[in-house]
Amino acid sequence: MMARLQNGRLVYGRLRKLFGLTLSLAWRDIASRYRGANLGLLWTVLNPLLMLAVYGLAFGYVFRAKWPGLETSGDFVRLLFIGIAIHGFFAECLTRSPGSIASNPSFVKKVVFPLGIIPPVTVLVALFNFFAVLLVFFFMQLVLGEGWSWHYLLLPAVLVPMFLLALALSYLLSFLGVYFKDINQIVPSVSTVLLFVSSAIVPVSTLPPEHQRWFFLNPITFYIDQTRQALLWEQPLDWEGLAVRTLSGLVLLAVSIYLFRHARRGFADVI
Repeated sequence: MMARLQNGRLVYGRLRKLFGLTLSLAWRDIASRYRGANLGLLWTVLNPLLMLAVYGLAFGYVFRAKWPGLETSGDFVRLLFIGIAIHGFFAECLTRSPGSIASNPSFVKKVVFPLGIIPPVTVLVALFNFFAVLLVFFFMQLVLGEGWSWHYLLLPAVLVPMFLLALALSYLLSFLGVYFKDINQIVPSVSTVLLFVSSAIVPVSTLPPEHQRWFFLNPITFYIDQTRQALLWEQPLDWEGLAVRTLSGLVLLAVSIYLFRHARRGFADVI
């Protein structure tokens, strides 16, 4: 009994150290990204706002895009804002993950350094930026006189499977990027395709049925729609779909970690 208790304390202590190190590296990444910039962390908010302005101008003014059920331009801006925020989270995870290991050769050559925390650092940084964008959305709600709703409390139910999927993809792309350098060139293009073949800026219901299936095959479409349900339309979530994606995310994450642990043995030989 005493031996099990001692082993449990050792495991808890190690996990606590790993968690603390992960948070420390994530914050260092965030701080270094904006070090020297006059506006500093404000760029986490300004970048998505600038992108929103571009897409809002292009689709709302130039192309006169219409979204079924929306009455005002403010509704269209908020709807577009949520879609860009969700895509931005996945885009950052996808584009940064392939080079996350290769860009840290000093960590690879340290035998004692836990390389397994590097993919979570990438996702946590993207999650930090996503939350910064959400704060802008909440502020926008107040400015437009919409107020806040208890439906906002449902958002974590959407974020959990979304986080699991992003983390699993980060593990996969991080070790694949070490052995296949071309992934670093392919992923940005894939990220752009995911934006335009999703419900971020296109009302899927208005498309022909044969085209809709491609949009629904895009995993971020589901999370965009569910986030809008919680934050914008205040409608019930697809609990069955969220449960399926949470379980599949856990399975994919377990497989990704398993492959990562086996692939890491050759990192030092390649980098």
